[in-house]
Amino acid sequence: MNSEQNDDPNEVVTVNFTILGSAFSLKVRKSQRDNLLEAVKSVQERSSSMLRSNPTLSPQQTAILTAIDSESALRAYLGANTPFQDQAFSLVRKIARVLQSARQIDK
Repeated sequence: MNSEQNDDPNEVVTVNFTILGSAFSLKVRKSQRDNLLEAVKSVQERSSSMLRSNPTLSPQQTAILTAIDSESALRAYLGANTPFQDQAFSLVRKIARVLQSARQIDK
């Protein structure tokens, strides 16, 4: 194989990992590998933390609660504005107030 093929981000690679005692072997594009491994690490950490806090949970319950926790965090993130957006919205509101005041004066 030449080095160009080894650097192909679309090459399919196998990623093996274990979460809550279940082993997984997933085929992904090479370009997706690092992102998947980061996500796996995050899920492993969240699951472990949940089990430490709630030792009576079964692996299945822990997996479901971890999924709910992750979905909740994602929704909160997607629903939040960035600091730039907050500043932009504030500026737009100020401009709207100035324009509204100018209209009132012109009447």
